[in-house]
Order: sequence, then C-alpha cells, then structure tokens
Amino acid sequence: MALLFSLATALAVAFAPRATASVLVLGVTVCSSIWFILKHPHFALRLSLFIVILAWTKFRTRDPLATVSGVLDWQIGLELGLYALLGILAIRIWWDVRAFPGRMRWIDIAAIAYVALAGISIAWSPVPRLTAVRAVQLLIQLGLVLAIVRIFGREGLIRNLTASILVYVAVFGGIALLVPGAGGSSVTEGGFSRHYWFAMSPGDVASVTAVAALLVLARLLYGSPHSPRRWLGIASGRWMALWLVALVILMVAGRTRGVAIAFVAAASVVFLLRFGRSWTVAVGASIVLLAVATILSLNLRPEELLVAGEGSSNPVLQYLYRGQTASELATMSSRSDLWSVVASLVKARPVIGYGYMGSRLVLLREVLWAGYAHNALFQSLLDLGILGTTLLTLLALSPYRLVGQRSTAYTGPGGAAVIALTTFLLLSAIVGESFAGAPGLYTVLFLSVALAAVRPPVTEPESRQGWSLDFAP
Repeated sequence: MALLFSLATALAVAFAPRATASVLVLGVTVCSSIWFILKHPHFALRLSLFIVILAWTKFRTRDPLATVSGVLDWQIGLELGLYALLGILAIRIWWDVRAFPGRMRWIDIAAIAYVALAGISIAWSPVPRLTAVRAVQLLIQLGLVLAIVRIFGREGLIRNLTASILVYVAVFGGIALLVPGAGGSSVTEGGFSRHYWFAMSPGDVASVTAVAALLVLARLLYGSPHSPRRWLGIASGRWMALWLVALVILMVAGRTRGVAIAFVAAASVVFLLRFGRSWTVAVGASIVLLAVATILSLNLRPEELLVAGEGSSNPVLQYLYRGQTASELATMSSRSDLWSVVASLVKARPVIGYGYMGSRLVLLREVLWAGYAHNALFQSLLDLGILGTTLLTLLALSPYRLVGQRSTAYTGPGGAAVIALTTFLLLSAIVGESFAGAPGLYTVLFLSVALAAVRPPVTEPESRQGWSLDFAP
C-alpha cells in the first residue's frame, strides 16, 4: 500500500503539478478502497450492489453518439473506476470459491452462457471496444450476484438488494428535493412536472423507486409481525407501511405510465399470492371479462376510446395521457415507428445480432433519437440475436417456478420479492430495454431474481448474514 501511494504521489507531481492535491486525494481513495476490498472482501461484497447502482446513476447529460465514439469524461471515468474496484472484489471473492457453500445450479450455467455469448460477440460488433467494456461490466455483475446468493442465500441477497436500493432512493431522493440544481420536479412535458434527480430520466427514477416499494411490500406482507428486528428503521408494522406510502408517492411523481402499470400489476400479484383464494381469482377474471364485453358491446374502436379520453379532467386519464394527444399515445410516444425500423434490422442479422450493445451505433444511424430499441425483446434480438434471446428468455421466466412451489421454496419475503420484481421487470420491458440494456440497475435486478429463484429460503439466522445495515435494539 505504501508503494502504491508513493507511486501515485510521483505520478501526480510529474504529470499533473497543478492538480497534485486532487490526484493525491484520488490516489489515496483508490488505494484505501483496494486495501479494504482485499482485507475485508465479505463486508465489501455487502456494499457491492449499492456501488453498481451508484455507477448506473447519470450525473450529466451526454450526446448518444459520444458513447459509441469512445469519448471519455469524468462520468465515464467514475463508472469505469467503480467497476474496476468491483472487478477486484469479484476476483478476490472468487479466489476463495472452494469455501462457498452450495453448488452451481442449472440457471447459473445459463447465466454464464449468456454472459459468455455477450463477450464472444466482440468478434462481430461494429463497436468492439464498447461491447468489450459492457460485457466485462455484465461479467462483474454476474460474479458479484452469484457470490452473494451462494454465500448468503436467497434471503440474504434480497435483503442486500433491498437495503441498497432503499438507501439509494432515500439519499438521492432527498438530494433532489433539498439541493438546488440536483434535479427535483422541473422537467415538464405537456404542462406536467416529473420528478427526477441529476441527469436521470424520470422513467429510471420512477423505476428504482417502484422497485424499492415492491421490496418493502414483500417484506410487509411476508415478514414476521412479531419480529423485534428494526432494519433501516423498518419494523414489520406501521412504520414499514409509512415507508411504502412515501415510496409510492415518489414513484407517482415520476409520471411514467409504463412503470406505474407494471408496479400495480406486480403488487397485485404479490397480494394474490398472499391472500388470494380460488374464488378471488375467479371473481377478478369475471370482472375483467365483463369490462371487455361492455367495451365490445359499445362497438367502439380503440382509436375512438383514445380520442374520447383526450383532454379529460379525470385525474387518472390526465396521468395516463400526460398532455399527449391520442395519436401520440397510440404510437406509445413514437415507439411503434421505432419498432418498425428495429424489425428490419433484426431481419438482416437474426441469429447472432450486432453484438452486445453493438446495435447502438447501427440504430442511431437509422433513428437519431434512439440509442436503444425501447423494448427488451427487440433489444436482445438486435444485440445477440435468437441465440442470446433464448438464453435471456430462460433466465427471465425461471423465477415463476416458485409459484408452483408455494408450500416450500416460495415461503418468505425473499420468494415474494422474486415474483414481484420478475413481474415488474417483464412488464416494464414492453416499453423499455430494461434488463436487455446496458449493465446497471435492471441487469443486476434481473440476475438477482433469476439466480435467487432456484435457491431455497434460508433460516433467519442465515439470512441475517446478508446485509449489515440492521439497527438492532
């Protein structure tokens, strides 16, 4: 460590005399972080998912073409630096792989195959450097998630994920509301404000808040009401409900229709699994069929229904339309036009695609505003073709095996969270690239639920190993 510090000092004085202090601070931080990772790898592992989400955060706006051109700035430097530290952590943890409890599962092999295909796609990517960087980031995420779930079990992974996301939303949501220039609710579309922080899109902010709310909901419904534990200030009672209400309000402030619909659907699934009986499912299905029959009996076309809701004073319709016209809503904010272009690109290379994240350059040449396909299926087909999409689909649907095993593997907040997050990710993926996009929040969530689904629930003493932000009385 002393040698590294001396080397950093020498380089700072030689190459950046005017910024020596900044370089020294950075050097000390990096050296200290590496020392901490090597000395306390398991504790660092508990912080890793929060670091992944931090690296995903956008603090500035950037030209979409800058990424494929390889232009670097401080934001990219921060992201790559954080992933470098996470990579060191992954290597350190897997150095002791024989000490890991449990064994590799079939879903682990599928995830490794998907990441391997992403790495191999460097060979045919039009932007091999970008593909290489993103593939390495995805590999690091897989290594960390697989280590956490094998060491701490499903409940430990979910508790780690929940704590990381709650801390992130609480800190950055507070910054956006209290610090001038850090975001807030100044983005307007059609006269409506949308909550966000820094340069994050309101959709991403709404998504991470919705995920936090679903994780709290799972713990609220499935946690033990008699447990004395307090966890991030949350007890299994009214205080947890207050957290849930605050998170839902924050999510709604993002005014993102797809996220809101996905959240309601995912929350409904969790409620049905907890309280549903055969008669409640039958009643729900009957109500849906009755509503469809009523609409059909009125002989109204979908276009007429959309026009009828345009300019309505109904608050629900105002939220859904968000100041847009019926034609804009019908095309899902021009996504249908984008998907026509994407379909033609997929037909040109259907088997192996254009390389992991390599389709960004190809798509930007066709549609200047679209760096992604805004649909997970199309994005996967663009990047890794039918081969990658098959593996991705297997990973995406595997968590639903828990529904058929409610009496054993499903029990507990971890299983409920897996089902809720899977439902949310799949529905939100209809109008966004989601887990098929660049490595970040969505991919780490995707890997977490896929790998956790095949693990049985652990006992409470084992699950307490999963994350250290527990405030025990």
